[in-house]
Amino acid sequence: MSHTVATSLGEIRAFLDCRRVAMFGVSRKANDYSRLVFQEFRQRGYDVAPVNPGATEIDGIPCYASLQAVAPPVEAALLLVPAERLVQATQDCLKNGVRHLFFRHGENSSPEYRTAVALAREAGASVIAGECPLMFLPATGWIHRAHAAINKMTGHYPH
Repeated sequence: MSHTVATSLGEIRAFLDCRRVAMFGVSRKANDYSRLVFQEFRQRGYDVAPVNPGATEIDGIPCYASLQAVAPPVEAALLLVPAERLVQATQDCLKNGVRHLFFRHGENSSPEYRTAVALAREAGASVIAGECPLMFLPATGWIHRAHAAINKMTGHYPH
């Protein structure tokens, strides 16, 4: 049985210190959660490279079919892909030297997440799993600050 490894606030800060980020699974649908994350990161000055083989651009930004096509290289990756594409996306990151990986869902949410998170940890990557990235962005919206406050009160906020 796998166990969950707690994410540290230091790992989250190290991820957020990376200014060039690949975002896997940014949807073509304007009202999708992934688009909100994409827009919020861009508004805060991140150089976000959307990776989605089904799109040529997202919000006017060129979209890449694969991580290998992204130039210049990225420092970190946010993985918002469906579970069935998660292991491949993780392997692509590791193969291309990306060592800061942010998984939206927790490692115990599905077998694919357990496999992907284990692969990343075994490769020595910094792994964030099961946290909402919007809670940690500077000057984030009130709903995300409320989410963080609730997590702090219930002991679920990273230390």
